Amino acid sequence: MGLTETAASQHKTWTYAYDAIDRPQTAARDDGARYGYALDVADNIQRITGPEGTWTHTHDNANRFDHAPYRYDALGNLIEDEARAYQWDMENHLIGIGYKTEPQRYSEFRYDGHRFRGQVLGLPVK
Repeated sequence: MGLTETAASQHKTWTYAYDAIDRPQTAARDDGARYGYALDVADNIQRITGPEGTWTHTHDNANRFDHAPYRYDALGNLIEDEARAYQWDMENHLIGIGYKTEPQRYSEFRYDGHRFRGQVLGLPVK
């Protein structure tokens, strides 16, 4: 038993199945591809198996991915992933994203006293 959810993405329909306590069990695409999930004792996804192969994930004691390409600062903010580098201000606001494959592209975020933000794309990385 469990929940089933269907979602459309990129002209494909995905059906997700969950166990009785809402942990992911399987994902199936309308083209027949099926993916299975294995979880660790903390319910983190440990392994995903599908037609393309198996992806293995490990986590540190704070339940964060602990393998490259994910890196975190001392406050737990994500500072780097496979495609991007993130910058944070002293108040833990995201202030910038640099794109590794597009060095000329940069997203900048600005905050006012009400925590509103504006985004500016295409600025050079400082």
